[in-house]
Amino acid sequence: MGKNEEFNDLINFVETSSSLNKVKKKKQKRIVILLLNIISISLLIIGGYGLKSISDTKKDLEEAKALEEKLAKDMKKATKNAPKKEKKENDNEEENLVENPTYTDLHTQNQDFVGWIKVNSTGVDLPVVHTDNNEFYLTHDFNKNWNSMGWVFADYRNTFPNLSKNTILYGHTYRDTIMFSTLSRVLTNDWRANESNHYITFNTLYKDMQWQVFSIYTLEATNDYLITDFETDDDYKYFLNFIKSRSKYNFNVDVTTDDKILTLSTCYIDGNHRLVVHAKML
Repeated sequence: MGKNEEFNDLINFVETSSSLNKVKKKKQKRIVILLLNIISISLLIIGGYGLKSISDTKKDLEEAKALEEKLAKDMKKATKNAPKKEKKENDNEEENLVENPTYTDLHTQNQDFVGWIKVNSTGVDLPVVHTDNNEFYLTHDFNKNWNSMGWVFADYRNTFPNLSKNTILYGHTYRDTIMFSTLSRVLTNDWRANESNHYITFNTLYKDMQWQVFSIYTLEATNDYLITDFETDDDYKYFLNFIKSRSKYNFNVDVTTDDKILTLSTCYIDGNHRLVVHAKML
């Protein structure tokens, strides 16, 4: 009888172990299925977010491009129909402030409007805004609506209508499309070969101006060229020589401490590099 009991106990043990193993395997299977479901749901969420992000970017791009084209079209019409700007006998920069009627509608549309920038043979041809910070127009368009493409804006430290020594304009770059995306054309041989391209139009609300390019370069992101005013002429002279020496090309343009300059800055290749264009006021 003892041996039979031991044998029965052994069978019961085996059967119990087998049942436990089956239960364990079922639990493991459920856990695996649960994990797979979690991963699948996560991938769906991430994928959906990515698609939404792509969709939002495309929407922002289309809206920014459409607004650029509309404003450019409106500007051509305004330029054609605007009455001539009256001139005062006094030609003092601070006192002779007569608003250019060409820009009246733009200024009414957005009080932050300060001028219009055009860089020949690049596609850059749009209004410039200015406010008390360098953040707002990184993510808002000319109408102050949210848009990840932002708008072209002047450094908050700059002054208008009487310009700083160095007026700095910023604009996003995105796939050769909007804002300063096409500014990279200044790096091509064709652009440089045509000397008429070396003259930039940047008109403010009160003054029409031409600027002559004297330096173009690309570099890793830095703030050393983003200085608007200088304590002494020596400081300014050093700065001018410094940014001129960086140029990829020799434009044979003399720049002195009596000159005011214009700086265009945008991303180049990625967010860690910059394309910079400097021009002096004529």
